[in-house]
Amino acid sequence: MAGWLISSILRSSDSEPFQIIVAAGPCHKPKNKDGLLKSCKVFLKSIGVCLSLAIIFTVSSTIWDNPLWAITVSIGEPSRGNLINGVKFPSSLHGYKVSDEDRAYTTPEVVGALLDAFEKFEQRYPDSCDIFIGDFSRYGGGRLKGHGSHQNGRDVDIGLFANGNVRLDSFVPMNSKNLDVPKTWHMIQSLIGTQQVQTIYLDKSIQTLIYKYALSEGIDRSFLSEVFRNAGDGVEKECIIQHAPGHLNHMHVRFFAPWSTLAGKIKESDSQKQIMIEAAQLSCLPRRVNYYVKNGENGLNQLAKDFGVRFKDLCKWNGFSGGEIPKPGECVVFYRRGAKPEPVQVAGALPHIEATEASPIVFSPALGRKHAGFPFRGHRAIALVN
Repeated sequence: MAGWLISSILRSSDSEPFQIIVAAGPCHKPKNKDGLLKSCKVFLKSIGVCLSLAIIFTVSSTIWDNPLWAITVSIGEPSRGNLINGVKFPSSLHGYKVSDEDRAYTTPEVVGALLDAFEKFEQRYPDSCDIFIGDFSRYGGGRLKGHGSHQNGRDVDIGLFANGNVRLDSFVPMNSKNLDVPKTWHMIQSLIGTQQVQTIYLDKSIQTLIYKYALSEGIDRSFLSEVFRNAGDGVEKECIIQHAPGHLNHMHVRFFAPWSTLAGKIKESDSQKQIMIEAAQLSCLPRRVNYYVKNGENGLNQLAKDFGVRFKDLCKWNGFSGGEIPKPGECVVFYRRGAKPEPVQVAGALPHIEATEASPIVFSPALGRKHAGFPFRGHRAIALVN
């Protein structure tokens, strides 16, 4: 076999959280054991943890060459801030097209929330064309030409859907004749459903079209009045969707980024919190996995099903035309999202972290309940980011 993987779970004492440690060999032996331990720590409450592997895979060698992950820091406000160690939004996945990779730097929380939203939307519209994505932030954050905000990695411009499932390669002004209202509404629902959206800026005329459609679909009027600030009965300043001039052709989505915000407020000497933030941020990102084909496996179609990815994506990632039959021992690359431990388990493992160090408790009208902007979305257990 071309490679193998060992996973072990250690606990130093009853009062200490579990450390999930991943080591690979013999192909990808870590150069620095201490660096590997730090990179792979995950803070979980001291309860039993069971880790099962459905397939045997090895991690790309680059994770061992660079075992320490530089945490992302979101500083200041979207209109006056900076972004340290921002991550580039992945361009290799499906469902969207990024307009300019040099202006696609953001926080891990935004990456995870957007990918979650796109995945949810795809369940409703599996054959939809890709959505066009505009600017996030530039490398390092700060002023971005053409924008008054987009400075600290929490903003992104997302296009609207046109009728006829027509793919757009730029922002196109929308109205009642060319806007695909149902798809746009379901994309908004998917975004809000991540519980990470702070505000969506959208022209009030587009808000009205979407509001009327949602009402016709039987969505509760009182619920919609808490979502749309400039349509129907919306009067609350806390409504998620707000009017802003110049947003007829796209929606400007602002996310919470609790871990990246917290990173800018802790002391450099506080290594425990740094490790915690590192693990949380890594958990938001997709992982590149190198899978080594075994004897008797039945081609790319079956591998795609086993990996839980689309056949055409697997071909794209590996440069296949589609008719190849991988040979035993051949490396096949795919990307995966990790498992999600219960947020309460992660919360219980962090008794020294105060919620006030990040986003305060906020009211999410779309969900009809309170939730904390800090700090827990889906935190995946093992950091295997390439």
